[in-house]
Amino acid sequence: LTGTIDFEWRNDNSQDVIGFQIDNFCRDVSDGAEENIIRFKNMFNGTLTEFMRADSQSDQSVVTFNELSNDIDFRVESNGDANRFKVDGGTDTVLFGTGTADTVGGDVVANQIFGTGAALLLANMSSLQSIWDLFIMITGMVLAPITGIFVLGIFTRRANNFGVLTGSMASIMANYYAKFHMEVHALVYMIIGVFACIIVGYFASYCAPKPKVDLNGLTVFSLLKRKD
Repeated sequence: LTGTIDFEWRNDNSQDVIGFQIDNFCRDVSDGAEENIIRFKNMFNGTLTEFMRADSQSDQSVVTFNELSNDIDFRVESNGDANRFKVDGGTDTVLFGTGTADTVGGDVVANQIFGTGAALLLANMSSLQSIWDLFIMITGMVLAPITGIFVLGIFTRRANNFGVLTGSMASIMANYYAKFHMEVHALVYMIIGVFACIIVGYFASYCAPKPKVDLNGLTVFSLLKRKD
């Protein structure tokens, strides 16, 4: 023990009480390998209880909340939510947007479902290195067909339902193949998906009857004529 700071006051029984305490220990005094630990204790239910510590060890340096596993909660408050993030020490629960484990509040369900699903996907797909990779892959699979469908609709007069559906499926499969069988940057997935949708969708449209609806004003060809 290298030092202690006590914050004292008296209770209603005229007894001196240490309400808050900071103590410091030297873990290792070896030259060039010195290590230290500092602890923060607060009075809790009549007992001076450690709430937080900063500990430097040979393998890592960590800041730990509730090291001694007491019934102490950790809470982060946002501007409009008193329980934006909370770790309930009594129920061993991590909460989002709610103060109690038996009450679903805010977007807790969506956050927990997404987090659990993403963690399971990452754990079972070794090629995914991070949530960012997962986001890029999903974005490519969703936005690429939408972009391809838009291009087919505005720049061609031959596209039909069959071509659009076929192009969309081709886009999703192309993204999947690019992710797991090609060494390309994650941002290329979107490009591959868009062009797969456009090319396959356009030629697949010739396998079904041409649309019978009036396309006047719906494609770039008629829009340019209208502008003239």
